[in-house]
Amino acid sequence: MIHHGQGPRQNSLLLIGAGRLARHLHFYFSQLEIPFETWNRKESLSVLHGRMREGQTIALAISDDAIPGFVASHLRAHQGKIVHFSGALNLPGLISAHPLTSFGPTFYPKDFYPQIHFTLTGAESLSEVIPGLPNSFTPLSADKKALYHSLCVMGGNFPVLLWDKMETNLKEWGFPQEAIRLYIQRVAANYIENGAKALTGPLVRKDFGTIEKNILALQQDPWLPVYEAFKEVLL
Repeated sequence: MIHHGQGPRQNSLLLIGAGRLARHLHFYFSQLEIPFETWNRKESLSVLHGRMREGQTIALAISDDAIPGFVASHLRAHQGKIVHFSGALNLPGLISAHPLTSFGPTFYPKDFYPQIHFTLTGAESLSEVIPGLPNSFTPLSADKKALYHSLCVMGGNFPVLLWDKMETNLKEWGFPQEAIRLYIQRVAANYIENGAKALTGPLVRKDFGTIEKNILALQQDPWLPVYEAFKEVLL
């Protein structure tokens, strides 16, 4: 189920972090004119403590591995909501609001950010976590988070690895990058337009002769098990 929510704004949000996610959130919150303060590990702990207030929502835009230690060291006695943006991590008492997108090194057009869908665990609505955030969300139980995130990792990263493998090898043989990128762009667009019907090639056609030729050609390539794994899934 998808929900949309908006609520009253409060000057009670502290954004922790300075990485890619934190920069994008800073950009988006500023765009929405949501009042917030920031802190990152380049600043002193005394500055952190000076910016913390009772009843404040603390938003942890830091790495998954760093979240439990940060909470245990600095937020154990905090009286207020604590939200993190990890898709896989579940900590009792904390809220998870995972943005279902990928953040690049540069900012996106402003109209992109309100379209980002969030996956919410530990709260009834997104607006109660960060008042003024208009984005849609889907509630997800804690027991499904690990599988949810594994699906996001596969869908959001594995195609990039495959495309980069193809592009790297073809460019070594003199193929122009524009031609390779056009192919990738068409494949992605076909999926957006047609879903699984966009799938083509010897695995779909069950062209076993071509599949065997592909496997023989990859015998000395570390990516051979990847091809074989897709074969096992599809055939």
